[in-house]
Amino acid sequence: MEQDRNDPPALVRFGQFLMRPRVRAVLAWAAICIVAVLFFYYAWTGYDRPNHPEGNIGHVYIDFSGQWLMGRMLARGEGRFLYNKAHLGQAIQDAYQPHDAEMIDSWLIEEEGTGVGGPLYPPIHAFLFYPLGLMQPQPAYRLIQCLNFLLTFVIGFLARKLTRGRLWASVAVGVLLGFPGYGGAISLGQNSLLSLALLLLGWLLMDRGRPWLGGAVWGLLAFKPVWAVSFFLVPLLMRRWRVCAAMALTGLALVLLTLPFVGWHTWLDWLAVGRIASAHYTTDETWIFLSRDLQGVPRRYLLHFIDGIATDENRLLVNRLGLGLWLTVAALTVLIALWRWRRPAGFSGTPGAFLLLGAWLSCFHFMYYDVLLAVLPVYLLLDDNFGASRGRKPPEFHAVAGTISGGLRPRLALLALLFLVPHTADGIDYLVTNGKPIFHSPPFDTFCLLALWAWCGWQWLRHPINPTAVAG
Repeated sequence: MEQDRNDPPALVRFGQFLMRPRVRAVLAWAAICIVAVLFFYYAWTGYDRPNHPEGNIGHVYIDFSGQWLMGRMLARGEGRFLYNKAHLGQAIQDAYQPHDAEMIDSWLIEEEGTGVGGPLYPPIHAFLFYPLGLMQPQPAYRLIQCLNFLLTFVIGFLARKLTRGRLWASVAVGVLLGFPGYGGAISLGQNSLLSLALLLLGWLLMDRGRPWLGGAVWGLLAFKPVWAVSFFLVPLLMRRWRVCAAMALTGLALVLLTLPFVGWHTWLDWLAVGRIASAHYTTDETWIFLSRDLQGVPRRYLLHFIDGIATDENRLLVNRLGLGLWLTVAALTVLIALWRWRRPAGFSGTPGAFLLLGAWLSCFHFMYYDVLLAVLPVYLLLDDNFGASRGRKPPEFHAVAGTISGGLRPRLALLALLFLVPHTADGIDYLVTNGKPIFHSPPFDTFCLLALWAWCGWQWLRHPINPTAVAG
């Protein structure tokens, strides 16, 4: 039978087929799942060592073993000795191979002459890792890798919920997979993905008019106090007093709940470990180059190292430069928010992203895998630049196509390019080096996010938002 002349050509019909919402959704998820599985495969096998008795050494690195050790001490009933090097050393020897135990012990911070030392995490962290502390190190490490992989998709769906469907969950997962720090977090069994999930969930609850519950979720960040303190700045500058109160009360409650198990002296020991670690941050080559905080930026370029330790006599000047850069960003974040005090930032758009980026940059010290916490403001900017009104849900395809074809504002598109290009290369290097972090790579992520923060602040000053009714 002769084809009807009114029938569209086969190529057009195929294009129409691809344009169907379900087909687009399936293709997007298929692509994302393939990439995600590849990431997980390299994370799972990245630290394989055939000559090692256990075949893999991922559970040995301090990024995981330090966290596991906190839970293990609590599981052993030694919560009051969380920062006692002798007790920690015994726990390590009982669980690890002799050579591995010796290596882990050498990585732990110690105050000379006191016996105080251990991981940098507060006692709250021991309760978070208590279930894993009941397990042997390697199975616990494998379990946390699986949980991190699951959290990747949970975060994607939280982002979709937060943007009311304007950002596909598959797109949100793709952004997360390509974000700096993701590879390190999942391969080393770090907790950055959990911190990010808490940030997203808390922000979502605040956006939906539940400030007490959202603040309580953010208060759970007390297991990493530097981030709890940094992000406390956001609701404070947004005049969300109930969120601030909920964060403070949740953090205080968590501290009080630990006391029957660890005692006050353990918290004092943790503060001592923190002071020792702050000194190490100024001299230790590994920590300086793997960190991404603003204070570390001058150190990586102005200090000289011998056997992994800075030898420069002018360290004081370098430290002051780093402190000045850190204080400048924190102060400008506060000043711009105060300048717009009568028109506070909301939970969407550029002003909210500016405050979140300012809080991230204001964190005192953090490592490269904690760059992941900056994903939340990036989600807000992507949502804001899709150009949809808050009450309307446009077809996701048009949003994604608009982004690809230049739908983002020109300056944001330029900053996105500056951000993505170096870290695409970084991701390739991550795969090529079989999961090992790139030791001396420049902190492109910090530079680009700093530029993004400055652009957001400038946009807020140029285009003030309408007065927002602040519920508290």
